[in-house]
Amino acid sequence: MRAVGYIRVSQEERKKKNRDDLETSLQNQRKDIEDYCKNKDFELIEIYDDKYLSGDDPDRPELKRMQADMYASKFDII
Repeated sequence: MRAVGYIRVSQEERKKKNRDDLETSLQNQRKDIEDYCKNKDFELIEIYDDKYLSGDDPDRPELKRMQADMYASKFDII
């Protein structure tokens, strides 16, 4: 099964943490997705990454790209 992941850091988290902590958060999210896919035997084909964008923002570029890829059937599961 072809899988993708999506990571981001919230605006609120961005205000509370320094940049190194934010990068660590993103790295941890990425590792969690990679580990999950490995344990489930999914083929991880991409992790979409909207760094430092609010979840309230409907114009997140990587989210839109992931949605377009979903409609193009480029993967099976998020």
